[in-house]
Amino acid sequence: MSDFDSWVRSLSQSDVGFGTYYLTMGWVGKHYLHIVQILAKDGRFRDLQALATCIRTTKPAVFIKQLQGHCPAGLITALKKLPKRHLHWGNYQRLLTLFNEPNAAKTLQHATSIRPTDLEILEALDLKLRNLGLLKQLRKREEVKELNTYIHGLSKTCRGLTLSDIQKKIIHHLPKSDDIQEAVWRVLAEHAHFPEAPWNGDECLIPITDARMLISVSREFQNCLRNYLDETLRRECVFYVYRASNKKVVIRLTWDLLLGWVIDEMLGYRNVKPSRQTESDIVARFASAGIEVKPSHCFRDRYFGGFEDDLPEDNNDDIRIEDLLPDIILDDWLNDTIEI
Repeated sequence: MSDFDSWVRSLSQSDVGFGTYYLTMGWVGKHYLHIVQILAKDGRFRDLQALATCIRTTKPAVFIKQLQGHCPAGLITALKKLPKRHLHWGNYQRLLTLFNEPNAAKTLQHATSIRPTDLEILEALDLKLRNLGLLKQLRKREEVKELNTYIHGLSKTCRGLTLSDIQKKIIHHLPKSDDIQEAVWRVLAEHAHFPEAPWNGDECLIPITDARMLISVSREFQNCLRNYLDETLRRECVFYVYRASNKKVVIRLTWDLLLGWVIDEMLGYRNVKPSRQTESDIVARFASAGIEVKPSHCFRDRYFGGFEDDLPEDNNDDIRIEDLLPDIILDDWLNDTIEI
């Protein structure tokens, strides 16, 4: 016989009417009774007959208020959402504490069910992040630490946004994202700034300085440039746009251990190679800034790995976007979701 069953039998023996009352209780009432058992353990009701009578004649919220001293609005409803096997003093105390914070209380009141891990997650979350949409995305307390890592990672790339701004934007994107990682990518795609380019360019050559510009140029040229967001954030490559008359070209620079920044690739609309004349003009403009074409004998294509140890010291490697969001790339959904 369980501790609860023994307690119910003791109450039935102490009060004639309690046994009949207990048999007519539904599952909600028995949920409530589990909570009463927990609260009664503090010794306020040593007289079992008095306790049984109070249970039969007093509304749950009123009785719990008598036991605990206060009963926050919605607490009884929240208790009903906890699985019976998890109704114990520790979880009740957690609920009491969370219900004293408005965002947590609102989240718990609107939840269709409450898992014990939900209480742990809400406790670990920043007060501003306590909302039902985010709670549904998180499955364990450890993911809160991962989310905080994302937020601080974004704070290094999204200049001009405070931590509070980033939190709000992640929450804003969650309803239309499959998971938190996608929401983070959406924030990156809208607000990330790239490390400083090696050359400011001229009237025809302009460096791509942020994620919005990268995605916009990718659309304009109908190429896969948007997939280079993480590499650009880590300064593994730098992109420029060349515009002269009706000629438009995207140029990629990569880092060479011996030569520094070099021209790695030049492609026009839909990855069509530009004319020799256009290439010569681009090469001459970069040469004026000390940036040369990557010679064939030291060609190392990024598609086959790259050499992170060869990168310049200011390559922004403290951001480690690839660690934050492994194996995730910007895909076609950007075309429909990100307004430039």
